[in-house]
Amino acid sequence: MRLKKLGKIFEKYQKGLFALAISITKNRALAEDVIHDALIAVADVKGEPANLKNYFFQTVKNKAIHSTKYNQKLSQLEEDYVVTCAPLAENQLLFSRIKVVIKLLPSQQQQVLIMKLFGGLKFKEIAEIIDRPINTVTSQYRRGLQFLQERLNEN
Repeated sequence: MRLKKLGKIFEKYQKGLFALAISITKNRALAEDVIHDALIAVADVKGEPANLKNYFFQTVKNKAIHSTKYNQKLSQLEEDYVVTCAPLAENQLLFSRIKVVIKLLPSQQQQVLIMKLFGGLKFKEIAEIIDRPINTVTSQYRRGLQFLQERLNEN
């Protein structure tokens, strides 16, 4: 019953939910992930919220704030992690280009790419580390990798 109601609320208010998320995150991809995470969280909540629409908007707001703070804290850690992955001499130029392009990605996509490509972690492990659903992690990886490939193929 709640899922059906939640689906109707999402259909009716998706533009407002997205506007709220993007106003906080300042990033389209992160805002989409926030809404996805909020949908899952609201669907999984025990009990019935008094006002499901307001609860959904509040959850989007809270997740957007949390994601933004989390991304800010980890931005320097990501840079330090990439620096520790010392490349072989013959790959130095490519590694330098990758490092520049990765910095252009939203923080969470950076994290996912770094943990997957340089850390060799599995999606499930990454999802647990960054406290996000595995579907969100895989979509961030896919978008980040696509962006990386497009930028590296420009030259």
